[in-house]
Amino acid sequence: KEGHLVNDTITSYVVWPQTTVPKLQVALASTKGPAEQLAQDLDATMDPDSNVILADRLPSSAIARNLLWKRVKAGATLFLTELSPGLHRVGSEKIEVKPCGFAPYDFVSRATGHPLVDGFEPDDFRFWHDVASDTITPLLHATFQAPGWKPILLSGEAGWGEPDRPALAAAERPLGKGRIVVSLLSLTGRVQTNPAADIFVRRLLEVKLQGGIADPALAVV
Repeated sequence: KEGHLVNDTITSYVVWPQTTVPKLQVALASTKGPAEQLAQDLDATMDPDSNVILADRLPSSAIARNLLWKRVKAGATLFLTELSPGLHRVGSEKIEVKPCGFAPYDFVSRATGHPLVDGFEPDDFRFWHDVASDTITPLLHATFQAPGWKPILLSGEAGWGEPDRPALAAAERPLGKGRIVVSLLSLTGRVQTNPAADIFVRRLLEVKLQGGIADPALAVV
């Protein structure tokens, strides 16, 4: 009552700019999994002739795989999301996906210098909200090794008796006139409530956004 301050509290909020996007059209190379769910989360139109192809696993048929590589070489973007642990043959290469050591991770590093993460802040890729559970849940359950690929997001490998070493959370490589992108981030159920996730995945898919952080780095690398 004498007017002396007893306590104060400050809460900081990050406010993201509003962005507008064209209607996204994608082709699905796998169904009933994270790729199809992500397409639904993005409110994308399914178009089998689209040059943006989503998949969470590669076709089991050699003929189907060869047709997929042919489309990429002709200029399509193949976005492989949330691949399962194990060895995956991507084109003429193999990439190894390993579960995160000890436990899934709540964060990844965007300090790669890649144009697709230009404008993001250090804390943008951490503690993402999960719509399904309405809580914050880990956003990275596995990492991968792919020598020669261009890193987009980084993490690391760690485990009992295992040497620590850098690892990829997202990376890309060209194939003919097209490109292949692998991202192991848990994006399903995230793009609606995490602006960083929404902007990031649309950049990966080369969707041009208007406004704020979405403007930089939309060219194909």
